[in-house]
Amino acid sequence: MAAEPLAERDVTIASVARRVGYADAFSFSSAFKGVNGVSPSTFREAPRDEEAQARHHEALRPHPPGR
Repeated sequence: MAAEPLAERDVTIASVARRVGYADAFSFSSAFKGVNGVSPSTFREAPRDEEAQARHHEALRPHPPGR
């Protein structure tokens, strides 16, 4: 429900919060993170297509130090 408006980068997170029924961005962000595991801003920054998501997740994966 909130994911679609978050894709609109010119809309603030506070505006999205109000649009989906929250009084403030803090309450919305806490609830969003509880459900999705990431903050609205992190969700907004994440790549959307599958190939880009795979590259993004691989870049975030811890790598053992070289030998």
